[in-house]
Amino acid sequence: MDLVFSTLSIVLVFIFCVEGTLGPNDSKGKKKVKPLSGPVATSIEERGLLHTTTSAREILQNHAAYHRATATARFSGNVLGYVTPWNNHGYDVAKTFGKFSLVSPVWLQVRPAADGYTVTGSHDVDASWVADVRRAGSARGVRLVPRLLFEDFSGPEYLQLFGSRQSRQKLAETVVASLLSLKLDGVVLELWSQLGGQRRQDLTTLVGQVAAALRHRRLTVILAIPPAVYHGGAPGHFSRGDFDALKDSVDFFSLMTYDYSSPQRPGPNSPIQWVRECVETLAPTPADRGKILLGLNFYGNDYTSQGGGPIVGRQFVELLEGSKQTKISWDDGSEEHLIQIKDKAGQHTVFYPSLESISRRLRLAERLGTGVSIWELGQGLDYFYDLL
Repeated sequence: MDLVFSTLSIVLVFIFCVEGTLGPNDSKGKKKVKPLSGPVATSIEERGLLHTTTSAREILQNHAAYHRATATARFSGNVLGYVTPWNNHGYDVAKTFGKFSLVSPVWLQVRPAADGYTVTGSHDVDASWVADVRRAGSARGVRLVPRLLFEDFSGPEYLQLFGSRQSRQKLAETVVASLLSLKLDGVVLELWSQLGGQRRQDLTTLVGQVAAALRHRRLTVILAIPPAVYHGGAPGHFSRGDFDALKDSVDFFSLMTYDYSSPQRPGPNSPIQWVRECVETLAPTPADRGKILLGLNFYGNDYTSQGGGPIVGRQFVELLEGSKQTKISWDDGSEEHLIQIKDKAGQHTVFYPSLESISRRLRLAERLGTGVSIWELGQGLDYFYDLL
């Protein structure tokens, strides 16, 4: 697989455009149709929205409308959805759609303290919202598993933790006590990527001991992990050996299969063959793949002459609404849509998820036997959740 995109011009030249150049508001004399919003009686299939030849007008007309069967799951595997305090719409999504088996609010941090360790961030915990999410996801037995970020650890403090079983046990007991007091169901451990692939044996020991203490109290343990393979086939910072060493210790691995491209190397967010390669590298046979939650990005990237950066659903819709000229293309190689937009600020080349691109990744997860993890709820368009 070779998906190197050295310049925006290469992207634009080699992808066949399937939509004309009319802007989304250019109705050519036709009466405007009021966009749909909220729960509707028809599915995305019944509205004819699941295909590669989507248009700006079709997206603007339908993105805010979702099927009223909000608790009826279509995807058979586990679904983890992340929620962040800086994206309030994600809180609404989590309590509207009962399709998530795991919901991870980005709330908690563990830090060194004078007497050992302390868990901070509990001020963000909203008990009323937790109850709403539990009600919405009762059919799937949804579990609330906040992300736990390791923060303010110096090099010597990491070494102390790695070198002392007693310190690791104290940290584990601190985390267990915090989760039980907050009446939460487990945790997503976010620490592997912070050390950039260093001290992997020490990290394995730490995760194993913390996970054992949590699982002893029937708490779910998920480990967030980076891609197994990077651009151009470079090995990632989490290998098959790491997976094998921890697969019996944790309940799930939240696998980051997005951010394949960047402003320095513009291109698709998550080429589908690369996603497959990341999963198969960790688990060549299907037996262990049920513990992998394949990452789905519900945000995109907006590339401009100034470089560009991430774009979420609200910004994407605003960009389409303000467009003077829009072309939407389907890239057969990555199985993603590319959107070329010209507005008063200039030219944008946007890779943003679509119903079709998400649907194909969900079908891939079904074939591989994995679950999925979504970063993050509220960043996508509301009709995306019909696919879950």
